[in-house]
Amino acid sequence: MGKSEPSEVLLCSVPGYAEFEGRTLQSFVEEFDLPGEEAANKLLSDYSDSILVAAFGMDEGDVRMVMAHSSTMIGTDGLDRGSKPHPRAWGTYPRVLGKYVREEGVISLENAIHKMTQMPADKFGIANRGLIKEANYADLVMFDPGTVIDGATFENPRVGPVGMPHVIVNGQFAVRDGKPAGSRSGRAIRKGVI
Repeated sequence: MGKSEPSEVLLCSVPGYAEFEGRTLQSFVEEFDLPGEEAANKLLSDYSDSILVAAFGMDEGDVRMVMAHSSTMIGTDGLDRGSKPHPRAWGTYPRVLGKYVREEGVISLENAIHKMTQMPADKFGIANRGLIKEANYADLVMFDPGTVIDGATFENPRVGPVGMPHVIVNGQFAVRDGKPAGSRSGRAIRKGVI
């Protein structure tokens, strides 16, 4: 990925300055009358050093090639912070299953599930997860492979997926019939420690 132009950088979270969220760096270039890098530095020094952004410089061909590679695991670094978080915080997995598996055939359904579950559990030494089997934790996502797709957008980033009605974490519903179930059964997981 090359250097993104100011018009390709969207501010998703600016702690203390929610009115900045959803604006591009280009809007600050114009407001501050500064070049892109200087406008970014001004935002970081004068407003918040914890700004989260989305940069639109990725090439879809590269995404498909990397996703199909045998060593690629599927995960997200999306954080649900600010008023305009990156949609990947809510939509990574349904997007992979809907767009890249069903619609484009970049990888098979079985391969995608493996790259999302067992492969990362094995790689990071997370015991008793990643496979459905006796004595493992009951972390399950029920979805319809024919309809699953992400609903989150940059304009409305906190929209849940279509075709993914149930999520079970540690044996308890976290999402039931497409609605949060109120369960707080999840726990932080560290390598080798559950």
